[in-house]
Amino acid sequence: MKRVLAALVLAAALAGSIAAQPEVRRPRGVYAECCLGYASGSQGLIDSDLANPAVSGLQIGDLWMVLNPNSPSSPQAYNWGFVDEAFSSVAAWNAQHPTQPPKTIMISIAPGFSTPQWVLDQIPSCDGLFMSPPQTPPSDCGKVSWVNAIAGETNTGYLPMPWNPVYKSAFRTFLMAFATRYGSNPAFVSIDLAGPTAASTEMILPNSGNTPPQTQFGGSIMPDDMWRKLLAFFYPSQPSHQNSDQAFIDEWEAAIDIYGQVFSGVTLISVSGAQLPNLNNTGFTVPEGLKTLCGTPPTMDCAAELTVQAYLADPTVGGNNAKSIQTDGLIARIPFPKLLSQDTAQLQSPSAQVQDGQQFGSPVSVIPVQMGCTASLPFTLFGAPPPGCTIPSTCTEVACLPVTCIPQGCLAPGVTYADLASYQQYSDVPAKYVTSPEQATYNVLRTFFANTPAAASFGRVPDTGPENYLQIYTQDFAYAANHVSSPAPVVETDGTTVPMTVQDLLNLASQKLLQTAQISPTLASPAAGNGPSQTFAFTFTDLGGYQNLSVVDVLINSALDGRQACYVAFVPTSATSGSVFLVDDGGDAGGPYQGLVLPGGGTVSNSQCTISGAGSSVSGSGNNLALTLEITFTAGFWGNKVFYLSSQGTLGNSSGWQALGTWGVPGTLPSGPGGGGVTPARSNSVTHAYTFTFTDTNGWQDIEVANILINNAIDGRHACFLAFVPSTATSGALDLVDDAGDAGGPYSGMVIPGSGSVSNSQCAINGSPSSVMGSGNTLTLTFTITFNDDFAGFAGNKVIYMATRGKTASSGWQAAGSVSVP
Repeated sequence: MKRVLAALVLAAALAGSIAAQPEVRRPRGVYAECCLGYASGSQGLIDSDLANPAVSGLQIGDLWMVLNPNSPSSPQAYNWGFVDEAFSSVAAWNAQHPTQPPKTIMISIAPGFSTPQWVLDQIPSCDGLFMSPPQTPPSDCGKVSWVNAIAGETNTGYLPMPWNPVYKSAFRTFLMAFATRYGSNPAFVSIDLAGPTAASTEMILPNSGNTPPQTQFGGSIMPDDMWRKLLAFFYPSQPSHQNSDQAFIDEWEAAIDIYGQVFSGVTLISVSGAQLPNLNNTGFTVPEGLKTLCGTPPTMDCAAELTVQAYLADPTVGGNNAKSIQTDGLIARIPFPKLLSQDTAQLQSPSAQVQDGQQFGSPVSVIPVQMGCTASLPFTLFGAPPPGCTIPSTCTEVACLPVTCIPQGCLAPGVTYADLASYQQYSDVPAKYVTSPEQATYNVLRTFFANTPAAASFGRVPDTGPENYLQIYTQDFAYAANHVSSPAPVVETDGTTVPMTVQDLLNLASQKLLQTAQISPTLASPAAGNGPSQTFAFTFTDLGGYQNLSVVDVLINSALDGRQACYVAFVPTSATSGSVFLVDDGGDAGGPYQGLVLPGGGTVSNSQCTISGAGSSVSGSGNNLALTLEITFTAGFWGNKVFYLSSQGTLGNSSGWQALGTWGVPGTLPSGPGGGGVTPARSNSVTHAYTFTFTDTNGWQDIEVANILINNAIDGRHACFLAFVPSTATSGALDLVDDAGDAGGPYSGMVIPGSGSVSNSQCAINGSPSSVMGSGNTLTLTFTITFNDDFAGFAGNKVIYMATRGKTASSGWQAAGSVSVP
């Protein structure tokens, strides 16, 4: 997996593969968590949710045992009725509203406790392990019975073990059937990852923190002790799996692989649960770079979940799908999904981008105080009694709380404890005295939009974090529809009281979500070449729709510097029109500049380039804005240049500058050492064989050192920084500078051609195969580079710089190519 380091300056270069792939579908906006297939009355809920103007689509859930009641060999193996109904309803709505954005569907299918009986019948029970006295179960056992497992869900029945091959094979067969039926449907945008789960698709298993002692085996045993016995039985010779969540990590990673193989072109969603067993306080490792997210001391559950999510974010994992990490319950949101989403927002490959999605933990309109009051309420997550509160030992839920235990932050504006004097407990208090659904919705959305460009709309300080989707229960949309003409007072963050309806707030959330979706420049075409003029195509992407792009920039120069550059800003006004602004030689984005309108004629020029309106155009469609510019470079602008692209959304959210290609502007080259070039000049893989060509008009023998620097900028620190010293026409010493980037060393070296290898934290060079060839005025090197793409690795768009040092002169650094490390 990979993550861009926070210290990157200016060009937070992030990009993935530019290989042509089918477009990946992703959820964006507000989704109605509509209905479960096994519940009645779904059609009415579907229709009413689709009619709500704030809704971008439906989130529908079902159970494996309902959808797959019989074995695949049975003529009635599958029951697709509810899912077919949902897709048909969405298709009908989209057909009836052709001028509106099409609505889509997010899918959640729960296995675990909802495993079909025909699968359970094939799996022997492991319950003998917990009997008193213990009984050795069959070696192929794979299910365990539970009673009232997982607080709030009270699951009773058999749960297949995550590692059981019968369970895994049957679920994979079901997923393949689902993908065959719905995988190519354009309305299908996402599916929750599942398998090593219990009652839902969340990362939750029965454990001693959420499940009572199990007494059905003739004694009493704690859930964590049950897992310890199971792990000892199934992994007797693997110490790493004893008193550990490693087995669960293994199976979650295997499940991710299965979904990546079965599905293509959708978003795979990992739903955090924060409830894997904590079987030990030591013996586990939090992924590098994420240790602070697990607190002090860290828990095994946190380490396991972050390990799985780090695996999901690896761009080589998950097939041709996008990814998302979702937190259920906004009061429990964790920072990692947002951090990861922000760090991968500009990555070009869908498999490298990780979206951040959230879900209301419960219907806010049904339990507004529990979900949306601004104080810590007992019996809710992180809830604690306020000072002076005494809760009777017989009270175990919010309803029986004494009124003195209701925090002031959970009361309606202007209400005091004196107003509650005639009431004994929470259930007696009229709704008008406590947090209203309107106020609760505002408070929860304020949490959701924190650290995003839309934060100011909810009284927070804006930041750059992208948000992509929010799932809200259908009961809240029903409440919004029923109270659309009945605003209630909502106290905003600054203390201002404004009348609002829940529908107002949902509409605002939908609008801001579409505006703050991930944006990025994704393509410069051609991405490499040379010549005095060229028509270039630049593509910019906004997952909320191209209409949310307010300005896109193209800067062509030898470094990320607007001075003496070909620096262009484009402001779209429609799908096919907008204004081109060419910044003058001073490089100030605020002007002065020259402008022209597209479509149209005319030209704009500075000392570096001329833009022709007649050969330029713009086209906006879906999420993409394609800007075509006909550019002629001046002779004085000769040399190798880098394409830097950036984009900005309507809320000010920015992609940052991305290096997406290089171009050689011809001119009169000086005598002596030259920069040469690299083949391929643009690549997008972790491992690739490169050919570097260095020139010297004094003959290749004049070359003392040939340098290669691959990084975001000309900076040897944390770079793939190489120096080659030729010894003959066919051999020499290749040195790789360490992470500190001092050209004087230390470094690791090898002779090429040869069979050795050298590496630092950014890259590894393999000496086999490799070659050296000095001939005439040219020195050519060929070897394979493997970039580090782990969590704290070298991911993103990098520039390949080259420099040649002769006996009496040096070429200086030249941008010869670019690489997008996935």
